[in-house]
This record gives sequence, C-alpha cells and structure tokens, in this order.
Amino acid sequence: MVNPGAFRGSRKDFLMGEKAAYSAAMAGGYGADALALIQRRYFKRYPVNLPHHEEPTAKHLAEVDDDAPDPEPEEPNPEGMTMEECEAATKELEKRQTILHFRKAVSCSCLSSMAITSEPVVPLSTANQTLDGVPVYEGSRPQPQGVWGQ
Repeated sequence: MVNPGAFRGSRKDFLMGEKAAYSAAMAGGYGADALALIQRRYFKRYPVNLPHHEEPTAKHLAEVDDDAPDPEPEEPNPEGMTMEECEAATKELEKRQTILHFRKAVSCSCLSSMAITSEPVVPLSTANQTLDGVPVYEGSRPQPQGVWGQ
C-alpha cells in the first residue's frame, strides 16, 4: 500500500498552497526564511496542542491573523505550585517542545520534497538547524551525497 503521507485534510491543502512560494524562495536563495514563515503560519492554524488527527474548526481558521504576534508559551512558576504540579507542568512543556520540533521537521521534509526548482534543495539538516537547532531525528538521517556532501 502507498504511504498516504503525514498531512491530510486542510493541513495538506495549506501546505500544497505554499508550494509555489517555497519553490520560488528556494530558487531565490532564501528557502530557510520562507520555511520559517510557512511554519509560523502553519502553527497559527494548527496549534501544537491540537492533535494531528483533528481538524480545526472553520471559525478558528477564519479568525487566524498572520500579522498578530505569536504568544509565548507559559513557563511553569514553581513559586505558586507544589513540587508535583511543577514537575507535571515541566513535563507538559517538554512534551509540547518535542511535538513542535517533530512537526517542524515533518513539514520541512514535506515542503522540501515538493520543491521543484532547477537549483538543489537546501539539505533538511541545514534548514532545521537554522530554525530550531538540532532536530529530534537528526542522528538517524543518512548524510547527503553529491553537491551537498562537499
């Protein structure tokens, strides 16, 4: 059976709609910037706390403002919490960060595979390091060959 891909529904529609902009950015040499913008817009529509298999409501999608500043995630405040509450809040924050890194890596991979340009696509590891530091799966990916491996 063919792999259906990681994105379905409106998530896939959103990313497919970004294909032309991403391809143009790759050809223009500013792919990492375009990728950061696409991911920022993606997470405004599909927040990390929304399970990947659930679609956002039409109302939520209609209310998205790409120009609004992104809210900062709240850090656990140990002064107003018990030790157990603080540990639980810290674990929840770490879980959120892990999901965020994973989804960024998957969206980066999806967009990189869609780019159709005459120029070589920026290696995924370079784009991820520009945006996030070392992604979760970095150690298991084979090293690129040819132009990128030089």
